[in-house]
Amino acid sequence: MSYLKRNLKFFVIFAVLFASLIVGTFYDLQISRAIAEVQPGKYYSTNLFAVFFECFGEMPVYILPSLALGVLFFYLKKSDIIKKPLKTILMTAFLICAIGLNFYGSHKLLKYYGIHVSVIKMSDLLKRICEVGLGIIFTSVWFFLASLVKDKYLKSLAICSLIVVFTAFLSQLSVQIVKPIFGRARYRLMNITGDFSEFTNWYEVNIGKKVTLAQLAMGAESDGYKSFPSGHTSAAAIVFTLMSIPTVFGLEKRRSVLITLATVIAVFIVAYSRILMGAHYLTDVTVGAILTLASYALSQFAVLKICKKKGILKRRD
Repeated sequence: MSYLKRNLKFFVIFAVLFASLIVGTFYDLQISRAIAEVQPGKYYSTNLFAVFFECFGEMPVYILPSLALGVLFFYLKKSDIIKKPLKTILMTAFLICAIGLNFYGSHKLLKYYGIHVSVIKMSDLLKRICEVGLGIIFTSVWFFLASLVKDKYLKSLAICSLIVVFTAFLSQLSVQIVKPIFGRARYRLMNITGDFSEFTNWYEVNIGKKVTLAQLAMGAESDGYKSFPSGHTSAAAIVFTLMSIPTVFGLEKRRSVLITLATVIAVFIVAYSRILMGAHYLTDVTVGAILTLASYALSQFAVLKICKKKGILKRRD
């Protein structure tokens, strides 16, 4: 199979995203004005679709890596690929990382709960207790599910899991590095005053931009200048790593196409919800998806190359 055919899905998705980036470069503000459902003078939209995905749109970046760490945990436990002392250290590290990941995911969930849903005001102590408790519960659930994987599938899923973990790390690191450099004002930040003079194109650098006390007093949040790129879209785009399953398991083309379409639709839904919320522009969500897709392409290439070289994965080309 030629290189182009093996990687056609990447080229197609990148082409669509690049086209979206070009459109957004010229019409970002107009698109947000047409789509965003935020009342004048308000920071948050009350649209239920937008609110739901603001609360849960980031969850793939916590769920999939947690499951992946669980699979790696049980793969090491059941294999003799490395010696016991190192195995114990790695298994412990996987468990700790998963708990930390789910703790932070619980922190974000409770944050959005407090903003959009909260009926009962939670004290800081109660929030921390809930975050720790939910972190442990979620980790237990994901590791339990990972423990159900049959031994004959464990090695292949461990390869997929490595791709997930590396993709999550690279994509989220890149998002956190880029956001403060560009310091782009969110649509909803400018919506508070109705003054859109602070609008900047995605490629303009605005290092050090911070929300003013006056804007905070109007109801803005401290993340008002972190529009570019979209963290939610980048986090949701972790589902792209599910495309590695057909590659590693050697599934037929039909299943590969279905999985690819499902991941693209899932990312599009979250991306659209972020524009609807007034949190991001088209270019923000596009670049968020591009960063994760690029991280995935790089991670899959590196992991599969190493696995094939070590004889862990059979060559199919």
